[in-house]
Amino acid sequence: MARTVTARGIAITIPLHTVSEANTQRSKWREKNKRIADHRSTVTLVLQAEARSHMKLPIVVKITRIAPRMLDEGDNDRVSVKQVRDAIATLLCPVVKRNGTVDGNDRDPRITWRYGQEKGPYAVRIDLHPREDGPASDVELLEDALALRERLAGVGVAMDGAIEALREYTARGNV
Repeated sequence: MARTVTARGIAITIPLHTVSEANTQRSKWREKNKRIADHRSTVTLVLQAEARSHMKLPIVVKITRIAPRMLDEGDNDRVSVKQVRDAIATLLCPVVKRNGTVDGNDRDPRITWRYGQEKGPYAVRIDLHPREDGPASDVELLEDALALRERLAGVGVAMDGAIEALREYTARGNV
């Protein structure tokens, strides 16, 4: 486990082997339930020990899955870190059910969820930082722009050519 203090908050990397539950139909229910319980308890224990002071609402939580192989973005990557999200939500917004168990409200509007993927040895990195609310807050737009810039950095020359072709196309009055 690694803890890093960032300019805006904290990042914690937990060695955790995540899999997409949507792609593991062949696993037995006991194995799946044990994996889910292990992931939730590991994340809960680590965050309680390492990041309790940084877990104040409103907050931005970015969960980055690190693995040797990338998953489909938008569905399988998010399904693979569902237990991590649930554990964080339980710490941030606990809800006591009728039967006495505690669950988390991951739909709370005070939490902004973000996701990412990186190649490397199996782990999950959780970035936590306060969310700046209000009409003057462009933090989320800036984060989106920076993330897009990072993704397109490798495309560089091809992107420049595409932009130039688009400019020529619109200059000819085609749009």
